[in-house]
Amino acid sequence: MTPFLTTRQATISLAIFCSVYAFIFLFGTFYIYRLIRSGPARKPFEAPHLAVPNRPMSLADEEQIQEPSYVIAGE
Repeated sequence: MTPFLTTRQATISLAIFCSVYAFIFLFGTFYIYRLIRSGPARKPFEAPHLAVPNRPMSLADEEQIQEPSYVIAGE
């Protein structure tokens, strides 16, 4: 036992510690419950206005993907 810490001080400290972490846990549970209840967003993305359903490639970005240049062994 330390001479500077009494039983009462340790009990008060433990009670404050438990109450703070209980509040954090309850707030997190409430927040997650609200997220689950609201559900996912209706439209995660919006299709471009020029996209036509009959032309699936119209949804592709205008930027072309650069293919990496590979060095083949022996060349």
